Amino acid sequence: MVITANNRYGVYTDTQALGVFSESVSYASVADSKITSSGVGGIRCGRNCRVENSLVSDNGSDGIAILGAGGLMLGNIVSGNNGFGIVSEGLVGAGNNTVVQNLSGQISGGVVHLQPNACDPACPPPP
Repeated sequence: MVITANNRYGVYTDTQALGVFSESVSYASVADSKITSSGVGGIRCGRNCRVENSLVSDNGSDGIAILGAGGLMLGNIVSGNNGFGIVSEGLVGAGNNTVVQNLSGQISGGVVHLQPNACDPACPPPP
């Protein structure tokens, strides 16, 4: 899936979403995708969301935001977003991601590092 320059979220799993649509808000999966230059954020989803092997860059706010616990982010490139690269409001897992040059910082919130994440500046230490 490729979503670029849409003036909203690239992927927003909500019942009023205009990007990729998910009735359940939770349990969404985004894989092998390119989400770039969205006017707001890159990917915003609910609990148990999975984002894997995707490029999320140059979006207007956070790159990947998970709004609940149980999410998983693996093997993504998250760069150049105008917010955080990865942000979570619950405890989520993240591993083997490259997270660089995001304006507000690289990783924020309750992230459990499953494998090495490469961040510049350095990723926050595990909780």
